[in-house]
Amino acid sequence: MITSQRSPMPTQASARDPLFGDAPMLAPLCGITDSPFRQICKHFGAGVMFTEMVSAEGLLCGSGGSWRMLEYRASEAPLVVQLASSEPDVMEEAARLVSDLGFFGININMGCPARKVVKGDRGAALMKDPPLAAALVARVRKATSLPLSVKMRTGWSASTLNYLELGRLVREAGADFLVLHPRTREQGYTGKADWDAITKLVEAMDIPVVGNGDILSAEDALRMKTQTGCRQVMIGRGSFGAPWIFRESEAALLGRPPLPPVTPQEIVDAIALQQALALPLMGRSATVGRMRGHILCYSKGLRDANLFRRWVVRLNDPEAQLQACRDFFLDGKVEVLP
Repeated sequence: MITSQRSPMPTQASARDPLFGDAPMLAPLCGITDSPFRQICKHFGAGVMFTEMVSAEGLLCGSGGSWRMLEYRASEAPLVVQLASSEPDVMEEAARLVSDLGFFGININMGCPARKVVKGDRGAALMKDPPLAAALVARVRKATSLPLSVKMRTGWSASTLNYLELGRLVREAGADFLVLHPRTREQGYTGKADWDAITKLVEAMDIPVVGNGDILSAEDALRMKTQTGCRQVMIGRGSFGAPWIFRESEAALLGRPPLPPVTPQEIVDAIALQQALALPLMGRSATVGRMRGHILCYSKGLRDANLFRRWVVRLNDPEAQLQACRDFFLDGKVEVLP
């Protein structure tokens, strides 16, 4: 059982409009966009959200870790599950499995640049084999009627920019929309995202294109959508430590006045809620470790943030971790360590 609080999400026939609502999408981020963080992002106005990348092979072999990544609450809807594999048979069977779990759609990862992922010919490695990439989409399309999408990059390297070819092939194989992070695999997350590539893909496709990459503010979200003509924007790393970017970006996209800055109390409340949601899923030790990275990002740019980070990384107790956040964000107090 995935969750006792799960409720059915819309099927493909009735769910086309919610796919591209007013609010930006939350990108899949390994080790970050688990259920507790997704719930925080939804609280701050995220639209369609994506799970962390889930191994299709892991699901078929019954891996507890892979299946735990499918846990979600009804409040996270609409939620898309992202699958990764280089085996069409495996991908088809995994898609068939997750189609009955109430997800809003299925996304195929063709953009992850991590070495351990591309080593298995998954993620961005699929951009080196467009026919295989198209075969994966075709088999998933055969297995499900859910909205199907592909998240990809511009190519493996600057000398092999084949995103237009790949977009055409996966669209012909049955993809309903595309998500483009306009960097190559060789770039990883360095350099600048080439938003012009999003524009070119939009112009070449007769299906919607979602733009992703270098959205760190509401102004960035509006500029991307205006500049590229993409159907919607997807925010990834820009939400880490700043989940309120979704409500701020939605306001900008709708032409509304800028929202007031987030308050220190809202930051502490978000941390406390995320920690409380993570504890029953991960246990005390893993929760402290997972929350540590989020807390460090929440403190970025604040006065005495370096001192706070030195302090909070040494804490191994959830209650002490949360109290340290209250002291710092609400009262500006830090414990100075030798």
